[in-house]
Amino acid sequence: MPNEITAFCTIGKYHHIEVEDTASIFAKYENGAYGSFITSTGEYPGTNRFEISGDSGKIVLEDGILKLWQLKQCVSENIFKSEKSFDEIEYDYQEFFFENNVNPHGEIIQNFVDAIRFGTELIANGIEGINELSISNAAYYSSWCNRSVSIPMNLIVY
Repeated sequence: MPNEITAFCTIGKYHHIEVEDTASIFAKYENGAYGSFITSTGEYPGTNRFEISGDSGKIVLEDGILKLWQLKQCVSENIFKSEKSFDEIEYDYQEFFFENNVNPHGEIIQNFVDAIRFGTELIANGIEGINELSISNAAYYSSWCNRSVSIPMNLIVY
């Protein structure tokens, strides 16, 4: 979970709707890492891309292809030991292919039904739901107040 959120959400920018149709959420984590989430209903064709970059490599999931770069030396180690400002790092590369015909909402609903009927383990349990709501609430509040918001939020509203 991030410990701080800064967000910009716009309602009705591209559509006559009463919910946000753009959201840019920037997250700060206790360990110093940063994350970003950007979504919009005002573009075509849309892009669905998930990317994680870390000290030891990078993962990118887009168009049903998972690309994995595993570095042979950590970026931080390379930066501080190299005589160049940024030296090339050797890496291993792999690709994994996935079918794009998945209905994630349907899978989550079916998983919930199976958990009730058959005791199947949930894909996302109640704690994950609370975490997601904490991030969403912090994003809304940040956007409304035009400032960063700490998580957990300890708001007392009278």
